[in-house]
Amino acid sequence: MLRLVSGIVIGVIAGFGAIFVAETVGHRIYPPPPGSDASSMEGIKAMIGVMPVGALVAVLVAWGLGTYVAAAVALLIAQRRRIAGWIAAGVLVLASAATLVMIPHPLWFVIAAAALAALAVWLADRLYASKG
Repeated sequence: MLRLVSGIVIGVIAGFGAIFVAETVGHRIYPPPPGSDASSMEGIKAMIGVMPVGALVAVLVAWGLGTYVAAAVALLIAQRRRIAGWIAAGVLVLASAATLVMIPHPLWFVIAAAALAALAVWLADRLYASKG
């Protein structure tokens, strides 16, 4: 039971860490537009409307990578018990969903985020979950 809980917790932390690193790289490639205000929710909402598609794709990649890392790490620590990977990935998916509720995104982004999350969890499960 300790490995299961540890796997979930460490998987979630690793997943958020992966998102942080990947989004930081994305922000270096696509810096916020001049004069934008990322310190307030209204400023962030305004930026979404003027961000280049590449910047949004970078966020998608970060979220997909984070979901994959969360599931993979949880599975490996929890001795390949499927539930650990699904719970850890689920936490990241819920965080992504909360972001999508707080900050309106284009419809294509929402659909792509859902598809990428499902793909990330499936891939981690396929590679690292117990086959038995």
